[in-house]
Amino acid sequence: MYSDSLWIDCQKAKSFFATHNIKVKIKNIEDPQVQEEMKKKFNRIMTPTILINGKTIIGFEDNKELII
Repeated sequence: MYSDSLWIDCQKAKSFFATHNIKVKIKNIEDPQVQEEMKKKFNRIMTPTILINGKTIIGFEDNKELII
């Protein structure tokens, strides 16, 4: 999951994954290298961007049903 420390949707996603004991690798977009990685992969920086089995989900609250 590409995340930042301030965006509430990122915090909700992290909390959801922790509550459901779902292991997730967090990449913080505050790191310039992570920002460049996102730009190369997605042509933009949007958080949270969640990758599950090759599927890209942008946003958490509106897309929970895609994660469960």
